[in-house]
Amino acid sequence: MRAAGLCDGLGARGISVVPAHDRASAVAAAERDAPDVCLVDLDLPGGGEATIARVTARVPAVVVVALARVAKPEEMIAVLERGAFGYLVDGIGPDELAKALRSAAAGEPALARSLVPYLIAHVRDRPSLRVLLPAGVVSLTPRESEVAELVVRGLSTADIAARLGLSPVTVRRHVSSLLQKSGCSTRASLADALRTLTING
Repeated sequence: MRAAGLCDGLGARGISVVPAHDRASAVAAAERDAPDVCLVDLDLPGGGEATIARVTARVPAVVVVALARVAKPEEMIAVLERGAFGYLVDGIGPDELAKALRSAAAGEPALARSLVPYLIAHVRDRPSLRVLLPAGVVSLTPRESEVAELVVRGLSTADIAARLGLSPVTVRRHVSSLLQKSGCSTRASLADALRTLTING
């Protein structure tokens, strides 16, 4: 279900749709209209993943859901890390799509059920780094470890986001997690603690 058919199908189910034809118009529409949900076709001219990153950075209150032509677990992980709140696959029925978007607007992630096992496996299998911080020995995810390294180097949220290909909102979420895990109250004290961390395997 693409373009006109997508708009017609959602419109017939009581969902108001503002179409966008490329990354620039999608970002502009999100900034102008602040929709409840922004459904981003990953084949969108200008780049679907780049559009997701831009929208989540500029309009963090907007829920973004990716629409893929075919299911790709690695792509799903990538768009979720860029700030998407869902990943659906082309061919989803109009009723199911409308229901998924309404659920996403209400705070429930919109994910193709067939991909949930891949997401669980990704979380279970990713290695973690155990470090000694003021709060004790804690485990950092690979992404948290990358963010931590750049925090120590003094990079800003925007710079970290650009370096890792993440949205600033996602970077702030990782920094917040690091603060909570470390027991530090400020970014500066977190950087100081990370500079003297002890790796525990």
